[in-house]
Amino acid sequence: MCTAALDIAKQWRWDGDRAVKLVENLKQYYQCKVRTFETLEKLRSNYSYHVHQRALAAGQPVRRKHAHMHTQNNDGIDTDLAMDLDTNFAWTPPLVSQNDVQQSLLTMK
Repeated sequence: MCTAALDIAKQWRWDGDRAVKLVENLKQYYQCKVRTFETLEKLRSNYSYHVHQRALAAGQPVRRKHAHMHTQNNDGIDTDLAMDLDTNFAWTPPLVSQNDVQQSLLTMK
């Protein structure tokens, strides 16, 4: 994260003060995002628990049902397709530095 912030500051020719502020802001954003998602997960779990208890008390089925389309007759995942997607799908988030991209490419080999 710090490397990405410093690369951005360098590309935009920011001075040191603005670069430091960007690093601080990104760290604060990350901490806020983590706390927000932790809170959302707690809320979702609590809501699911209450829905489950209400359905149980009402005598409704409580087994989870799933909805997806089966595209092959046999069970399991199409490993060739999954590997092809994993190998050929490339997306670089907007705030990732070139160093991060090169490092992730090296670890994939």
